[in-house]
Amino acid sequence: MSGITPLVRLLGVLVLAAATVYVAACAVYNMPNSPVKVRIKPAATHVIRPWFEQDWQLFAPTPSTDNAHIYVTARIRKPGGGNATTRPFDIQGPIEDLPKNNRVLPTKQPGITLAFQETFATYRSQLQTIDSAAAASARPQLHAYLNRRFAADFDKLRRLISQQAAARFPGRDIVSVRAEFSQTPITPFSARGSGHFPVKAKNLLDTQWMPYAQGVAQP
Repeated sequence: MSGITPLVRLLGVLVLAAATVYVAACAVYNMPNSPVKVRIKPAATHVIRPWFEQDWQLFAPTPSTDNAHIYVTARIRKPGGGNATTRPFDIQGPIEDLPKNNRVLPTKQPGITLAFQETFATYRSQLQTIDSAAAASARPQLHAYLNRRFAADFDKLRRLISQQAAARFPGRDIVSVRAEFSQTPITPFSARGSGHFPVKAKNLLDTQWMPYAQGVAQP
């Protein structure tokens, strides 16, 4: 030990301190909810995000049984007049595959589609509650209130799908866009050799047509 220089000792202490802080932050971040966690989680979150955050859905509570999709459709102005409607294309799959392009420093872009899936699952749940529990005369007012609450989220989604449409159809005059949230059942492992695969997606939520967000295709 006498041959260890002061610089090496200092580096060792710094590495040990960083590892200790990281382990402590992980323990706080994943501990059950409690008054203590509420007070100290913000500090732990600054350590975990954005580089060390993980989605543990694969392990708990149960693995997913469906693949999630966000399909985008665009209306494009034709040179001779009128609009043409494109075929829907999935943006979630390609975005989730982006980390494969750089496995050392993978992009965090898949978090965008995950966030939209979670946000609009909440919107869909509240919309279903209104439609099933509220009186028919009160539904229009409640729908309007719900849409105002999620207006910022809809605008963010509009910008994302506009950018994706512009990348899909470069140079075209896009008029409007719409998104469809859907899911496809995952084929059970025991049935993967049967040749029967679920192909029909279940429509969960349709945003209807929204104006194309100008300027999203600019670098």
